Amino acid sequence: MKKGFTLIELLVVIAIIAVLAAILFPVFAKAREKARQTTCMNNVKQIGSAMVQYAADYDDTFPYSILMNSNEKQTDSSMPGYRYYTCWGNDPAHFISWMDLIYPYLKSLKVLQCPSAKPNTAVSRERTPSYGYNGAIGSNVIGNSYRGSVDGWRRPCTMSEIKRPADTVMIMDYASIYSAFANDQNFASWNKSNNICSPHNEGSNICFVDGHAKWFMRSDSIVNGPGTGYNTCKAWNPFLD
Repeated sequence: MKKGFTLIELLVVIAIIAVLAAILFPVFAKAREKARQTTCMNNVKQIGSAMVQYAADYDDTFPYSILMNSNEKQTDSSMPGYRYYTCWGNDPAHFISWMDLIYPYLKSLKVLQCPSAKPNTAVSRERTPSYGYNGAIGSNVIGNSYRGSVDGWRRPCTMSEIKRPADTVMIMDYASIYSAFANDQNFASWNKSNNICSPHNEGSNICFVDGHAKWFMRSDSIVNGPGTGYNTCKAWNPFLD
């Protein structure tokens, strides 16, 4: 008569499987996140390329971060501003933003959605854009004092005004309803406690003005210093030599 497994032997096998699972599952999860990071990197590069193409077609000038006049809300359901919330203040809204302005060069809403985005807001992931645009380049109603006012708006930068295109942040992971304008202070504070700005293995994909993109740990000095504001942090201030 063939002898079966004893209870102790079965328990040992189960314990071995449990240990192997505990070891391998984090490895598999990290590999899956790495694949998502690569997809996100491709998105960031496409957005960066669209930004440069836009500037080439508009007298070397980058798009506005956001236009928030009451008559400039997006009503076209095929456009990013209608699909995603872009706002200033506490209430989600559908203002026209840089995403709408560069959309003719993208032709896809999917590019604006990071596969790892998990926004820390009450707004659903499907209504939250995944990438932020450096507010010091696109200008807006927040504290960019470098540009003169044009019809009540501080105008965006031109390519020739940016001193260090290869070192200045343009687009980055930034899953928030405030994605129309990313800034250094928000990155430095938000990325320590959640993944709005660093969804990929505790890091973020960043595209620079010259179009190249790279992944950075959230603690990397290029996005957290030196300095804590537009005036002092070279990664954010396009006018510093």
